[in-house]
Amino acid sequence: MVDDYSGWTLVARISYARNAGEETNRSNLSNISKALTEKGIQHRLEPRPDGVALWIEQKKQVAEAIQLLEQLKVSSQNQLGVDINRLGDRVVKFSLEYPAVAVSIALSMLGALLVSFRFDLVNHFTFQDFVVVGDKIGFYPVSDAFQKGQYWRLMTPAFLHFGIFHLAFNSLWIWELGRRIETLCGSRYLLIFILFSGVAANLTQYYWSGPSLFGGMSGVVYGLLGYIWVRHRLSPHSLLAVPPGLIVFMLVWLVIGMTGVLNLFISGNIANAAHVGGLIAGIAAGWWAGRVR
Repeated sequence: MVDDYSGWTLVARISYARNAGEETNRSNLSNISKALTEKGIQHRLEPRPDGVALWIEQKKQVAEAIQLLEQLKVSSQNQLGVDINRLGDRVVKFSLEYPAVAVSIALSMLGALLVSFRFDLVNHFTFQDFVVVGDKIGFYPVSDAFQKGQYWRLMTPAFLHFGIFHLAFNSLWIWELGRRIETLCGSRYLLIFILFSGVAANLTQYYWSGPSLFGGMSGVVYGLLGYIWVRHRLSPHSLLAVPPGLIVFMLVWLVIGMTGVLNLFISGNIANAAHVGGLIAGIAAGWWAGRVR
């Protein structure tokens, strides 16, 4: 018989004491169960190879149960620890299911950390190498970097994020849109598409604005959006069926950004050309994939 623990909360894993006899372990568990019962805390003790797991029925009694275990000096793992373990398990599971999306988000996080804590190294990953002189930035010609074989600069600006909200916004959209394509087409396909749309976005931004410091996965996000939008129209699939309102919202947001209004409310400027370049690349890839299918 398998017990149904749905709705219950795992609050502790109680380990058997080393070199302790079976009767001693049973006595300790009996004392714990008795103390919980006296407090009116509905609970279950689930046997496990290394001890038992304590489950509590009412979430509002979890804190009281943990406090009681601490008073009894029980070797346990409180709910916070359990939640952290569950979160870690979910992250691992997500990374295994969607490795391309996970890698993209992880690299974006590294880029954000680099901008925040090691800005002296950022120039190695921007589209153009630069030097800071006083309060001004001087850019070296792009040709200098390419002559040195630094072709990674075509893509790496996409991973640089200037602020937590910039990172969160792009990561959420990469997660929402990217996993659809990864499920449908595979991880290698998505990685190639991210590279394609990221390079297209960066090149468009550079040729539109000239020497400047830019970064972020927004161009890739618009590439994913354009791909899903066009491919679904040509070759409908349930995984690509995003709400039409989402498409409209993102396109309106793009137009508003191009007017310059949003620059009044944020520090710096929005790389609108990168958005357009990524969108066009996504539309082209989506049209090709839809026609092939």
